[in-house]
Amino acid sequence: PWTLRLIGRSIPENANWPGNIATVKEAIRSIDTAYHMNHRLNGELLYNPNTGEKKDGIGHYGYRETEDPLTLISVCQNPYPCEFDMGIIEATAAKFSEKGAVSIKHKNEKKCRKFGVESCTYIIQLKE
Repeated sequence: PWTLRLIGRSIPENANWPGNIATVKEAIRSIDTAYHMNHRLNGELLYNPNTGEKKDGIGHYGYRETEDPLTLISVCQNPYPCEFDMGIIEATAAKFSEKGAVSIKHKNEKKCRKFGVESCTYIIQLKE
């Protein structure tokens, strides 16, 4: 699992990102756009920078704020393992925040892609 997490952590340093990201919340929200910017399906980019359109076919990285301003929820529905997704989210927070990485955990480890469900839901705790 740690190898997959380390690989996921390397992705944000090597991927294309949307411009003008000013906060860690914007960065985490932009993971889905960056994901589509860096993937092709049948040779075609899955993000159109002129229209902002994302094409389906590879899943998504979700983003939702909660009542607690330091807690976010991300529903990840994509073909990658959980630890890989967690590494991407952690490294994205570290890349775009002076406060460093976040803590991230499954909302419910029994409702996980490892057990055949379509998505994993993560609780992301930002640093104060």
